[in-house]
Amino acid sequence: MINDEVFISEGNSKLGKIPNVSLTPILSCGSGCSCREKLCYAKRIYARYPTVRKLWDSNLTLAITDQIQYFSSIHKYLKARSPEFFRWHVGGDILNPDYLHGMKVIAADYPKIKFLCFTKMYHLDFVGCPKNLRIVFSAWPGHPLPRTSLPVAYMQDGTETRVPENAKECSGLCHDCHECWSMKRKDAVVFHVH
Repeated sequence: MINDEVFISEGNSKLGKIPNVSLTPILSCGSGCSCREKLCYAKRIYARYPTVRKLWDSNLTLAITDQIQYFSSIHKYLKARSPEFFRWHVGGDILNPDYLHGMKVIAADYPKIKFLCFTKMYHLDFVGCPKNLRIVFSAWPGHPLPRTSLPVAYMQDGTETRVPENAKECSGLCHDCHECWSMKRKDAVVFHVH
């Protein structure tokens, strides 16, 4: 049975009480992502916690089979809660151009909420994103990064050599920082493998 409501987490130890939605990792990510095999932290969470696995799978199924209901459910949540921040995809990634369009519509409908999405779906068209939807390209060692003026998050496992000198180092506590939600073009942040 497919659940017709999206599961939105009320937060976690890193994000604090920032609501977020996730999809099944690997299945919802691009096939060329270098993190797929060993470094994907979401894959480890997915494998370790059966309840998380069930909820993320249900979200992915709904996003694939009924995107209108998927985004309607998120819309309903945001209207009821009106959080200051919202994070797309602790696990998973933007599925396709239609999914990205849904994210843009949600952000436009809630201009007072700051939205954040890290992505490796570099091929999508991010032109026209509302100002409150921050798209940050994820750069993993071995994963080619296109020329971009969008902000970039580098994952450092000791082998990443492309991190710019001016990159901010992630504190690991989103609920105290919130800087990624305000990154500007050409800004960079570095995350250590976790």
